[in-house]
Amino acid sequence: MQTANRSHHDVVVVGARVAGSATAMLLARLGHDVVVVDQQESWEVDPMKFRSRSRNTPFAGWKVKGRVILTLVDGRVVYEAVSA
Repeated sequence: MQTANRSHHDVVVVGARVAGSATAMLLARLGHDVVVVDQQESWEVDPMKFRSRSRNTPFAGWKVKGRVILTLVDGRVVYEAVSA
C-alpha cells in the first residue's frame, strides 16, 4: 500500500484483490480518498475510449499494464471501471 499526502486527505493506492476492495471501503469510511489499482491488468491505449474530448496522445496503440478499477472521494464513488 502506498500513500501520498494531499492538503486535506490521504490518497491510498491498494492492489486490486478481494481483500483490496474491503480495505478500500474501510479506508473510505475513515475519510480517506481511495484509488484501487489492478497492477496486473494489461490493456491497449485507445484514444477513442478517452473520457476527454481531446484524443492527442503519443501512446496510442501501446500495450500497458495496470488499470484504475475504482476511485472514492469523500466516501463517494467518482470513478468505476467498466468491464470490457
